[in-house]
Amino acid sequence: MFKKILGFLLLTVFLAACGSEAKEEKFYFFATSENWDAEMEATQYPPPEDNIDIHMKFIYTGEEQEIEQEITYEHTIEWKGDGPSIVSNSEYLPTEENPYQVQLADTGLLGGYEVGFKWITHIHWLEDGNEMTEELTFEEM
Repeated sequence: MFKKILGFLLLTVFLAACGSEAKEEKFYFFATSENWDAEMEATQYPPPEDNIDIHMKFIYTGEEQEIEQEITYEHTIEWKGDGPSIVSNSEYLPTEENPYQVQLADTGLLGGYEVGFKWITHIHWLEDGNEMTEELTFEEM
């Protein structure tokens, strides 16, 4: 009788350990334009956290030599049409060796982002003294 109870308890513990192993999922996105390349990794956490963290990396691929300048990144979720959800700035044109990186936490709660929504970034910078703007739309890889 004791062996049956002990066996049942061990089986219950084993099944509970196997069944509760919900893992985070990672999604990868890429965006490119005439002068920019970008990558985005979205990490979706299982319940009860049920949240999304986003890491983006931007690289300037154009010809501008004035590296030190203010760059503005306007990040927008596709369905949110009333302006950018988040704006970030850097003080340099990012290169392959020194990319501009953005880490956004809790985006499932903060911005209503869900994996599958398109993430759009408008980048503003100067090139030959002229203000330039390009749009990057992240697509799943």
